[in-house]
Amino acid sequence: MPNFLRGFSIRNKIKRKRVPADSNPFVDHISEAEPYIAYLSAGTNVPRAAELGEGRGRPFVIEGGPALFQQALSAEAGHQPLSPEEEVQQRVYENDQCLREEQRRRQEDQLQHEWLERESVEKAKEIQRLTVRKQQSEADQKDMKRKENASKDSIRRARHLIRKKYQFDIWIWHKRNVQKADREVILADCRRADEFLQELLSIVTVWEEDLFSKEEWKVVKKIKEGLGQPNQYAVWGDLAPWDRDPGEKRTIQHEEMSNSAPLSQPPEKQHPQLPEWEHEVAGLDVAGKQNATPRGSRGAALSSKLDRMLPPHKKYLGMRRNVFLCVLLAVVLALLALIIGLAAGLSSGSKSGQNLPLPTTGGKFVGDLTYYQAGLGACGETSDQNDDIVSISHFVFDAAGSSTDTGGNSNANPLCGKTLRASRYDEQYGEQRSVDLRVVDRCTGCQPEDIDTTLGAFEKLAEEALGRVDVTWAWLEPVATGK
Repeated sequence: MPNFLRGFSIRNKIKRKRVPADSNPFVDHISEAEPYIAYLSAGTNVPRAAELGEGRGRPFVIEGGPALFQQALSAEAGHQPLSPEEEVQQRVYENDQCLREEQRRRQEDQLQHEWLERESVEKAKEIQRLTVRKQQSEADQKDMKRKENASKDSIRRARHLIRKKYQFDIWIWHKRNVQKADREVILADCRRADEFLQELLSIVTVWEEDLFSKEEWKVVKKIKEGLGQPNQYAVWGDLAPWDRDPGEKRTIQHEEMSNSAPLSQPPEKQHPQLPEWEHEVAGLDVAGKQNATPRGSRGAALSSKLDRMLPPHKKYLGMRRNVFLCVLLAVVLALLALIIGLAAGLSSGSKSGQNLPLPTTGGKFVGDLTYYQAGLGACGETSDQNDDIVSISHFVFDAAGSSTDTGGNSNANPLCGKTLRASRYDEQYGEQRSVDLRVVDRCTGCQPEDIDTTLGAFEKLAEEALGRVDVTWAWLEPVATGK
């Protein structure tokens, strides 16, 4: 037991009192000042409160009391109370332990506080980095979008959208008195006109002076100011043209259309003029407006003719008119490409057949000489490496007659068994060498003037290590060819 526990003695903790002689000598009473000290009884018959007398306390009996009592006496006998010096040392030790424990708790609290602060700072830095990265990405995307919308292609696109918006507005106003059955087509055109306008505005809104040269900015500024003024363009929305005031501004440049104009085509006398800045985008001057009117009239006339031939509200082969026209155009283009390809193939085939080194062509031919592992050839003969045989290019073999690859019998090819003479200058011996070779096979990897032979025949003209050499060859006798 540690020294600082030696002072805990049952004798010091229990206040003994005198009891009558007839009572149990091992009976102790619980002190009112120390209620945690248990009464220990050595016997089984515990005296009642009346036997102990009034004011002496209430007996408290614990099971196995005698054994506990003996154990407590044994523990008391083995220890002695602390001396004053030991008590001072014990108190100093306990105070030191308390101070150390308090210091340890403070250090732990400080470390935890510092860790939380670091975590908070790191989290704030990470949030700041993510925010900066997001802002930079958004700025880059906006800058890229601005540059895209400020390119020459974007300006041309804006010009195209202005023209399309103008044409659709004029067409819609011409058709405002159509029957109810055909109004769905006009409403679809209204939606398309609004789509053109929205795309145009998305391009124009990002135009700024620092993105253009001075000349370009003059034109762009005029377009932007024109679209920025109120009532400069018509937004159809849910309000159909037949529900609008006839005197309302109807298109992108305030042109009034005569109510007496026919529905099928634009007015003939008072042609609506395109906006001035619409021509300037394309690099034209103001006089370009005069050239735009006839083109618009011709386009409207062609559109009206197409509507009479193929009404837009009907379906053709289960398809809308636009889809049907696209499919028809694709079919026509495919047929045209097929016809041109066949004609080109036939002409090239006939021309290439005339230039092939056939026996009927005559003359000498220069190509590559190689060797291969001989075996069963296309002519039905089996050869070995020492035979003087040759494999002719498949271009020449197929052009001369039937072939297995072309659906015929290659054994019946007229070139089978024919002889040619191959010669070349041997640098090692300094002389011209030649060998006669008999056709027994068809070479699929050879060009028209190349020949492939056995190793034995190849060594008569060149060394085996060369593998591929130039050779001059010619047919020894003409033969009739033809399929």
